[in-house]
Amino acid sequence: MHQIEFGSVCSGKSRTGRPAIDLLGQRFGRPPNTLEQDMQKQCTKCGETKLLPDAFHLSSKSSDGHASWCKACVNSIRRENRKRTYTTENKQKWAIKTRYGLTPSDVQAMLEKQGGACAICVLPLTKHHIDHCHTTGKVRGLLCHRCNTRLGGLDDKQWRDAAFRYLGLQA
Repeated sequence: MHQIEFGSVCSGKSRTGRPAIDLLGQRFGRPPNTLEQDMQKQCTKCGETKLLPDAFHLSSKSSDGHASWCKACVNSIRRENRKRTYTTENKQKWAIKTRYGLTPSDVQAMLEKQGGACAICVLPLTKHHIDHCHTTGKVRGLLCHRCNTRLGGLDDKQWRDAAFRYLGLQA
């Protein structure tokens, strides 16, 4: 066995606090046959014993430098949380709140105030679009798709004037 000599007494730990390893990959002060046991850890979630470098995330808060749950358990929990958090309904709520500053109850109140119909053509709304001023961001009402697309260019004065000129040339 290769012997390493030091000028002072070694604590067996590196500057990071993790156990020091000699040139043969063995921890100081331990017999060689415990190396394989030291490279395994039991997951506190599933209870399985797995190899350290590959099966566990690194963690600076843990005494051995690895997380207490294995990667498979952490990934399954994160996947479940994503399914629960990022539903289509939650995404729609978030979009309405961040774009227009409205809650779903605000939109429902607008829909009831308009009698369930488009604010322009007064046809019943099956799917509504929130109409707003692109300059100020102020919400004006709920529109059907047809009226929303027709109204879209009217906010832009330059486009509106060009469209009116175009229509005047065709008439």
